[in-house]
Amino acid sequence: MKILLSSALIFLCCSLVRAQSVAADAQPPASNHAAIVKECKLVLAQKHSKKERYEILLKLSRTYADAGNSEKAVEFCQEAITLFPKKEDAHLLVAQVYQHNELYELARQEFVTVLRYNRKSFNASFAMAQLYLQQGLMTQAMEYFRKAMAIQPTTELYRAMAQCAENSGDLDLSITLLQQAIFREERYDDLLHLGNLYEQGKNFTGAEKSISRAIEIDPGRVEGYLAAGLVHLRNNNLPLAEHFLRIAQDKAPKEGSIHFFLAVLSFHRGNRAEAMKENAQAMWLSRTDILTAYTYKFDHFLASREKKH
Repeated sequence: MKILLSSALIFLCCSLVRAQSVAADAQPPASNHAAIVKECKLVLAQKHSKKERYEILLKLSRTYADAGNSEKAVEFCQEAITLFPKKEDAHLLVAQVYQHNELYELARQEFVTVLRYNRKSFNASFAMAQLYLQQGLMTQAMEYFRKAMAIQPTTELYRAMAQCAENSGDLDLSITLLQQAIFREERYDDLLHLGNLYEQGKNFTGAEKSISRAIEIDPGRVEGYLAAGLVHLRNNNLPLAEHFLRIAQDKAPKEGSIHFFLAVLSFHRGNRAEAMKENAQAMWLSRTDILTAYTYKFDHFLASREKKH
């Protein structure tokens, strides 16, 4: 049996140790939803201009959507749409609610409506592309990404197009698009992703350069060291692989994926005893089904090798 370090597993394990330093998008605490709704309804009961009523209805819809009440969110959005059928905000908001509930055709219809009124709506074109991307319809997604690109090139758009190209299996295009995103805004996660794409294409020099730049940007995060260790492991540079994996281990001693790759490293060095020890530690610390599956498979493989010797 041959040990294969699949790119997919490498990317997944890098993701497993991604620091959770950036908080999720701020939303009002659940206890505040009722207060916001009450305030909006009181204001809504008063006399307002058509435009003011439209904005209050949108605020109510967003609040209900954040609280998980999709039915009410749609109800207030639809009332807003009756006031200004050609304004895109309410259409896009209700489409977001539909998409969240996997009502993809209803969401698509809202985007089509916006584009019928305004063919140059960047938001609708981009959102339509993301809808198709979520459904796995890459050709349609790329069509609308390109329409959005013709209207307004943005970093986020290049990043999304790169993901679409990667999902379609076009590695070269994905690399080119992600390079454009990084040129516009150099981000740690994008540099790691680019390194992974290079690694998939066996461009280890490009992978090392991209990952090294990520480490320079934020030397405190562990993912860069793990990614660097894996690239060197794939390239059979075992001393450098161990160097970076040990740094990763120092920074995240309880991360099972690091122990798993140290086990693979030990196996490649011919040290089955150490490989079994590290793999057992990885199995113990694993927090994901896929890592657990790999550790069990590797454990059985090592046991079978032990019997042959």
